[in-house]
Amino acid sequence: MTHEILISVQGGIARIAHIEDGALARLEAAPLEAVNPVGDVHFGVVERVMPRLQAAFVDIGTARAGFLPARGAHALVPEADRNTPIEECVEDGDTLLVQITRPPRGDKGAQLTADITLPGRGLVIAPCRSRIAVSRQIESDKERDRLAALVADIREQNDITAEGADGDAGWVVRTAAAAMETDTLTADMRHIAAQWERLMAAADTADTPTLLHRDMGAVARVLRDNARADTARIVIEGAAAFEAAGFDQSCLFARW
Repeated sequence: MTHEILISVQGGIARIAHIEDGALARLEAAPLEAVNPVGDVHFGVVERVMPRLQAAFVDIGTARAGFLPARGAHALVPEADRNTPIEECVEDGDTLLVQITRPPRGDKGAQLTADITLPGRGLVIAPCRSRIAVSRQIESDKERDRLAALVADIREQNDITAEGADGDAGWVVRTAAAAMETDTLTADMRHIAAQWERLMAAADTADTPTLLHRDMGAVARVLRDNARADTARIVIEGAAAFEAAGFDQSCLFARW
């Protein structure tokens, strides 16, 4: 199977086509300036814990308070299990980092989780976890073990540490990591760990509520999350698309 990604920006609309074996598999279109809040990290304050709903409402500085279900709050308590009630995780007035998992809909605020993750190209940092996990899309046990051991070795040999909720932060190995060289994975880990440390430093001096981190725009996010080992070609048409992808115009004349 071969995979291609075609990206074009015209009239302020980004159009992204995914091609599988020469046929259109998926087409996305969105205004270039549209903001997708999913993945944004906020420093918020708990307005009200609702035991009957097993959820809490969190002021994140948006028009409507965010909704933090119990399962999203369990990351705040290392010994929590799936049955731990919300009132054992947060209290009214608590300040906490939360991440948007679903945007606001109608009269409902964004859905939140305290299990923050920051993705890179091959790795995802998971500060509320402590272990190295591997994407379920990698089915081979041998390959899963190899990648987990490789990431652990990279972390140890390069002394890449990031503060987690219960010791060092955990990591998730993405499917794309299987095709990456060790140097590339090392750089990816360094970048994400530094990003998390900057976010934590900002939280130390921030007032609540405030936005601490915004994820990439639609075009850059597609390149980060959808380029695969079998991606044969990525075509980016025009200066606007290059800029949205995070390149400058000099790249228009570069050979890939």
